[in-house]
Amino acid sequence: MSMLESNVLSEFCALQPLQIDQPIYGTATAEKTVWLLLEYTQSWTARVVENNSLAADVKLWLQQQLKTFPSARLLFIKNNSRSRRGRRFFVGLAEDQEQRLYRFDLTTDSELLSLDIKHILTDPEHYRSRQVTDPQYLVCTNGKRDRCCSKFGLPIYQALQKAVPDPDQVWECSHLGGHRYAAVTAILPAGATYRLMHPGRDVVPFVTATQKGQLWLEGFRGRSCHAPVVQAADYFLRRQTGLLEIDAFTLTSEAASGQNTLVTFREKKRGLIHVIEVKVGKTEPLLSSCNVPKYKVQPQYELVNHTVMRAINH
Repeated sequence: MSMLESNVLSEFCALQPLQIDQPIYGTATAEKTVWLLLEYTQSWTARVVENNSLAADVKLWLQQQLKTFPSARLLFIKNNSRSRRGRRFFVGLAEDQEQRLYRFDLTTDSELLSLDIKHILTDPEHYRSRQVTDPQYLVCTNGKRDRCCSKFGLPIYQALQKAVPDPDQVWECSHLGGHRYAAVTAILPAGATYRLMHPGRDVVPFVTATQKGQLWLEGFRGRSCHAPVVQAADYFLRRQTGLLEIDAFTLTSEAASGQNTLVTFREKKRGLIHVIEVKVGKTEPLLSSCNVPKYKVQPQYELVNHTVMRAINH
């Protein structure tokens, strides 16, 4: 690493929570509707999901779930306020119009092997006693993966534990994606990802909104069930209408229109059709990591037009 690159990197790590050079909407983990969370309190490595001390059969089982469910995201989690033995394992469904989360308290790791993820996702009545109704907050704090995550994630994690009704709802987690947006936070079962910058300024309004089942637009990056351009369109739609409930709209279509993309939503309460036209561009190469001077071109989205129509009933 050259001296210039080192200086740029040091400046980025010092200023990153205070300065971002692009809009953050449309930058969340994309097209992931199944979330698997495994409590793991041992020391975390840079890639803890792949490199850990779990038994070989447990590792294989986890890998098989990711192959079986291509839309799945696996995270390791931990919570320093918990003292009980064993592990917690969560299975979440974060679709456009259906969000559910189930918790399993494991005495031994081998109990994972008997879980049928497909059955859990498709038979909600059978697992109703396992369902978690309170939102679970995930904050990426894995400094071994990227030091921005621990430097800026830990203060947000600690502030959230004080702000939510029960600190057991708040978890440190492994890589959520987008180091440059640290502190990176996600909410389940909504599957919404955020960037929280200041513990004293952002945490209270963020918790207030999410406890009501609403999006907090100030730090909103997108919902994991959507593709990036749809995440951006969803942000524009919420900003235009002021409707912030998670299920206020249903995505009905996404189609290219010349150089732009038309994203169509149906409004739940009034049945109105909203067409969001988005122009998709690119940024200049931007520094994307606190560990190495790595630069990436990022997508950039602009609202072109918002059209509202009444639905035609057949």
